[in-house]
Amino acid sequence: MNNKTSHIYLIQDGKDVGTNIFKIGKTRQGLETKLKLKRFNGYSKETIQHNTWMVSCEIINTIENEIITTFQKQYKLVRGREWFEGNVKEMKKSID
Repeated sequence: MNNKTSHIYLIQDGKDVGTNIFKIGKTRQGLETKLKLKRFNGYSKETIQHNTWMVSCEIINTIENEIITTFQKQYKLVRGREWFEGNVKEMKKSID
């Protein structure tokens, strides 16, 4: 993996399964496997990875901030700065 790449991700933590609560996040930790980011090891085992997007390290903070700003207008913030309640399909479209 190129060390100049990073990822934006949309997950549902295991403790939130069965709800409409999802987290937007970023990581520069890279891949553990082709399908799993190392960062996910910090979440509960039942965590669902809904999508990841490869992003240049130079713009990852800007992109994450833009997504959070968009989410704050479209979805209900339920925890911290990155946990929102809403429809996961719509959230994925918003990020795309």
